[in-house]
Amino acid sequence: MSINYSHANTFAQSPQALNDLDRSTTRIELTQGIMNQPNKSNGKSNQFIIDSGSSRLNLKLEYGITDHLSLELDIPYINYHGGFLDAPIEFVHRIAGFPYASRSILVKNSSQIFISDDQIDIFYNSDNLKTSGIGDIVMTAKRMIDSSNSLGVSIAARLAVKMPTGNYQNLHGSGSWDYGIDLTASRNFNNSILSTNLSGIFPGKWKLSPQIEVHPSYSWIFSYEYIWGKNLSLILQNLIQTGYLGKQKHGELSKTLFEWTAGIKYDLGAGIRLSFAVTQNYIHHNNTADFGFHLGISRGF
Repeated sequence: MSINYSHANTFAQSPQALNDLDRSTTRIELTQGIMNQPNKSNGKSNQFIIDSGSSRLNLKLEYGITDHLSLELDIPYINYHGGFLDAPIEFVHRIAGFPYASRSILVKNSSQIFISDDQIDIFYNSDNLKTSGIGDIVMTAKRMIDSSNSLGVSIAARLAVKMPTGNYQNLHGSGSWDYGIDLTASRNFNNSILSTNLSGIFPGKWKLSPQIEVHPSYSWIFSYEYIWGKNLSLILQNLIQTGYLGKQKHGELSKTLFEWTAGIKYDLGAGIRLSFAVTQNYIHHNNTADFGFHLGISRGF
């Protein structure tokens, strides 16, 4: 059993979404009226702006049926909010030269989401996003395929089903059944562990806006873990994942995302393990969270 807390700060927008707003020193909060104004360059269709913090509390239960087969149940609790990371993220973006988009004209630490597709609008502000609730529950079957070959490589496969248990109207779920499959290979080298993962996610329609075209998403993860002493591990991970949406309407959101994660794990003994990690995107900045961190505690039985 494990409990994990994740916090992410996201600021993403289509290239022309806020071009016509007054870029003065006064920060504003988006309203439906502002977003209904046509953009001079290409109207207001197929635009989006996502500016929000989000938190997830995940309870993960795992049961071993045999030595090689186990079932997992992942139950998320989701909350959207303004967060508290806008100021430090803006500072880092200025220093590093990352795209600044329209952060400077919108109020800090607020929560607002707007998506327009073929003149059908979805708009949430801080008041709309105050609700918290259970998200889509994921059930996974994991099978160890090979752990005794001459190369010392362990191979495992997983099949996952995401059930539409979250309220899609509050953005706590997609409202559809989604499926996933992945293959993981890992090898130990003295105090190091190298692993790689290939996966595919096959989503159903997004029930809140079923006219939006969705595609399967494929990802590759490469990770390195260094075991430092008896209790501490250092982890580096790189994720490359293709987008879900069609390029013809939401080009930015359909781009491949690139993220690195750095973290630590500490074994307290008696089967209890603590973990902490931070995540940052590093190529495309308009299709994933700008920054995230993760806290976890697990207990083996």
